Amino acid sequence: MFLPSNLKWLRQLKKKTQEDVAFALNIKRSTYSGYENGVGEPSLDKLILLANYFKITLDGLVAQDLREIAISQLPRTDGTLENPAWKNAVPFPSMRVHREE
Repeated sequence: MFLPSNLKWLRQLKKKTQEDVAFALNIKRSTYSGYENGVGEPSLDKLILLANYFKITLDGLVAQDLREIAISQLPRTDGTLENPAWKNAVPFPSMRVHREE
């Protein structure tokens, strides 16, 4: 699992502080720091928020070492492989949950 290193790398690539990311996710900076340091694991809903924040697929965020992938090849949520322009990226699509009654 590459989540801690990916979070740190993406945050630095985006030129954000831990405080910036924590504020965007409505969590404490220390909680986010724990994610980056591998001492804490985000819940599924927080993982989805993180993927949305960084405009990257959930699989890419967790299962791939993004530091070894060219920036132009990052697994983007909009399905493109273009060089990410963070301010213009398409937001993570909303998810629907099917409930059987």
